[in-house]
Amino acid sequence: MVVIIIISVLLLALVGLLLTPLIIRLNTDLNKYDVRLSGFMRAWLSVDDELSIHVWILGYHYKTNPKFALAGKEKKSKRKKKRSSTSKLRMKNILNVMRSFRIRSFEASLDTDDYVVNAQLVPISWLLKLFQLNVSVNFRGSSYFRLEIRNNLWRLSTAFLGLKKY
Repeated sequence: MVVIIIISVLLLALVGLLLTPLIIRLNTDLNKYDVRLSGFMRAWLSVDDELSIHVWILGYHYKTNPKFALAGKEKKSKRKKKRSSTSKLRMKNILNVMRSFRIRSFEASLDTDDYVVNAQLVPISWLLKLFQLNVSVNFRGSSYFRLEIRNNLWRLSTAFLGLKKY
């Protein structure tokens, strides 16, 4: 009886994890970039004085400051590689996974610091609003981009395995 209860609790937790929303938010106006798996995990990028990556998993917080070394890369010899059917299959899986994401909110504002170019971009932004894309041109000197994308692990796994086409 106890084994059945433990197995059912584990299965319920697994189903909850698979159906929990995965939220990706990008906001260049506030310099906030984060990925959330509600209640289980959160990872965010903080760009104050230096770049730092924060990860919160089930109550534990980790912080790291990545150091990038761009100099001193070795050149590799270029060989022609044949494309196999598995690479085409992988590309289809990647495209299917990308199609499984849903855009919840999108907002962009652009200022090119040139009044003439901004004035020419205003009709284009109005056209984009007809397609329900919130793109605007401003004359205040500020540009920003806000995006929220949602998915869940169930949709990702079915898209990757090719069980469902999105």
